[in-house]
Amino acid sequence: MVSLLTGSGQEVSDSEADSWPDEFTREEMIEQQNILLLAECRMLQGDLTRYRQNLAKVVDMHAAVTIERDKLAADVKKMTAEISRQNIQCSEYWRQIDSMKRVLHQRETVMREHGVPDRYLGTQN
Repeated sequence: MVSLLTGSGQEVSDSEADSWPDEFTREEMIEQQNILLLAECRMLQGDLTRYRQNLAKVVDMHAAVTIERDKLAADVKKMTAEISRQNIQCSEYWRQIDSMKRVLHQRETVMREHGVPDRYLGTQN
């Protein structure tokens, strides 16, 4: 004989427990457990479907960001080449300006050595 404890801690015999109106048979308990497990499986399947959809969205976002990153990297490469080209061109202009300043200085020096008045030099000092 197996005795059960009630919520208040009192022992109840099998014969008393058998007379309870809400007692379930083993099959009924297994069926109830089966129903609960099926409901939990459906809930988890819904969660899994939702997580898969979210993952698909993340993968799509990653693909879009990767494409954008590649475009920006190409733009950076183009801009770097353009800046380099502009630096070379600027250096060439500065070289020409410096060369012209030297020629002008040489001209002024030669004209002063030959006694040409400053008003004919064309520069103001």
